[in-house]
Amino acid sequence: MIRISISSNVSNKNISVGLNDVLCVLPSFKFNLSNWREVLFWGEELSFIEQAIIDLIKELEKKRVFDNSRLVPYVELNYGGDIWKLNYRNETDFKIGIFISLFNLTRRAIDCDGFLILFNRTFLDGMIDGNVFAILKEGRGVSAIDIYNEVLSLAKNNRIVSPISADTIGHSIEKLLDWGFIDRGKEVDSYKITAKGYMLQM
Repeated sequence: MIRISISSNVSNKNISVGLNDVLCVLPSFKFNLSNWREVLFWGEELSFIEQAIIDLIKELEKKRVFDNSRLVPYVELNYGGDIWKLNYRNETDFKIGIFISLFNLTRRAIDCDGFLILFNRTFLDGMIDGNVFAILKEGRGVSAIDIYNEVLSLAKNNRIVSPISADTIGHSIEKLLDWGFIDRGKEVDSYKITAKGYMLQM
């Protein structure tokens, strides 16, 4: 399944879902599902998305079933001025939650004359080492050497993090630069995250 992150230039809200969960509300667009990196929506397209989400929530609500006999963890979301308590163990409630979150993000983008951007997490995860990106994003490393040392330090204290080679770091930095997620800093061999980089969740 292709995982995507949906973000906006006017909100720090980010939604991470499967592509198939949101294709039904997006304007038709063509791209190669195996290697697309990002897609931008703005202007009239956002209004189209907003109405499609509203219609979908109404359809899903008809199929919503509650089981109040069990204690279940509810998630509270604001939609249309009402607080919805959603049971994420229920598939319909989970989908409603996705679309309410997407609606709220879209509404804010419309109100602030912004845009939505979809990042193909599956493709990006295969091209960029997540630890390299996280270190740059958190400002813990500004050079390739800093990043290498930070990953080594993390690997010693966290079994989930594995040491990586200098080649992997170099490849990740090259891709992040090419795709506009980082810029070169003022110092030699230094890098800084860009506005688009802050929008991407890895």
